Amino acid sequence: MKKLLAIIVRAILLCNYVQGDYVSQKDLQREHIESGSRVTENLLGSHGRLRAYTWGIGGARVARPSNPSATPPNIVEVPSKFSSRDIIHLSFSGHSAFLLRSGELLTAGRNDSAGGGGRGSPPIDDSGQLGRDGDINSALPVTMPDNAKVIATSCGRYHTVALTSTGEVLTFGLNDRGQLGRSGIRGSTSRSCGCDSGGNCNCSDDSTSNSKPGSECIGGSTCRSGIAAKVLFDRKLLSFGEKCKATAECQFNTRAVAVAAGRYSSAAVFEDGSLVVWGLIACGTASENEVSQASDIRSRLLSDPNFAASPRNIGLDPPPKEGIKIVDIALGYVHLVALASDGSVYTCATGFDGYAGIVKHKTELTSGLGRKTNSTEEALKLREVSFYSTNKFIEVSAGRCHVIVRNEKGEVYSWGCSRKALGRSSGGQEEPSRVKGAIEEEYISSVASGEYFSLVSSLTGKAYGWGSSSNGQLGQISSRDEETPFLIDDIKGKVIRVSAGYQHAGAIVEI
Repeated sequence: MKKLLAIIVRAILLCNYVQGDYVSQKDLQREHIESGSRVTENLLGSHGRLRAYTWGIGGARVARPSNPSATPPNIVEVPSKFSSRDIIHLSFSGHSAFLLRSGELLTAGRNDSAGGGGRGSPPIDDSGQLGRDGDINSALPVTMPDNAKVIATSCGRYHTVALTSTGEVLTFGLNDRGQLGRSGIRGSTSRSCGCDSGGNCNCSDDSTSNSKPGSECIGGSTCRSGIAAKVLFDRKLLSFGEKCKATAECQFNTRAVAVAAGRYSSAAVFEDGSLVVWGLIACGTASENEVSQASDIRSRLLSDPNFAASPRNIGLDPPPKEGIKIVDIALGYVHLVALASDGSVYTCATGFDGYAGIVKHKTELTSGLGRKTNSTEEALKLREVSFYSTNKFIEVSAGRCHVIVRNEKGEVYSWGCSRKALGRSSGGQEEPSRVKGAIEEEYISSVASGEYFSLVSSLTGKAYGWGSSSNGQLGQISSRDEETPFLIDDIKGKVIRVSAGYQHAGAIVEI
């Protein structure tokens, strides 16, 4: 009887959601992914009573100078000229980005690459991922070119990608692997050049040079940019390029609608469905006629910074039916996840491990794909994931090497390398399985993948989490890992959306 009652309540809530009676969710009907995609125009002008909460690894990352403790969840602190009520979107990695309804972007947290960037890259004092110099505890605004208004943002490991209201893509931060898609400047380091387990750091002349802004620097061990600047896209990269003539009309079709930042790569989706990537990502580069060249392409990305930094188009394999296009994306450390307009999900491997080395082992290469592959060439192709569910999927999120997705029925599916981050005690890791437990009777309204943990919010305004809790990223004082979903009960108000990063997290709450 109790279970039947729960089903009836869920059905009523879902009906209200579909009819738009639940205002908070109606304003969020244009779905966006945590890693940095679209933010609904409706949200920009609604929700007068919002709050942004953060929790997890303390200090600057949680943007709470007076209350830096990891847990419990607490309200983000912003300069007096702003209000935490104006924060409408969160994006996290090792640093944090807070998008205001005004289109301004605040950042806080770590602004260096202390462990080194890619393999062989020395640590840099100011990598620039905050859009300015220095580590800042407080959330402070980023200066945008031409006073551009930001509508979405995504934080990579040491860089940031932003999408403007005019469809332009801005980047800033570390550029050692071409992840900015443009030139930067030389950075400097006062640290010794010992690196982490990712590889040997080579502190050559680049590590001590400190050139002025404007110096050409595309890739290289200490290449960075702490100034937000545009990524320039060649019209030929877009799917309409061959049909388009050199007219002003064509230029209007080049608006980006979604962006994502990964470990060493970035991506953007355009209005026509074109998917363009740059940085260390070999995804989609091996066609049937280029199978033997797949490994060569990956090697070239490592050795040729100009090639890595050059935006390049990738497509679905096989090509979709007419009218079907990519609408959203997410980037993890080792994989890309794409959402198509018909509700299908596609994945491909980046071809690189978490330290910018070429993935050689099948287990690492296939992490996060959600589908079986027999070769490197298959893993690098952007192919559809099969589900037991026949419902359309409407949101995707990528962690370090796992994926969380949800469908139109509010059900959540997961797969990937980290068992605990999947939120289920049974089922294989390579193929999608539904997450049940405490969220089974809930309509899930948002999902977010952190490094080794996951979060979701429900239509009823609750937040749930599972996975690693080593630094409080699950919003609980205890550091005990959770294998299945549990309720995060220290957030005051109705949770609208959740966001997850390296080892900290946050939520937008309606009060």
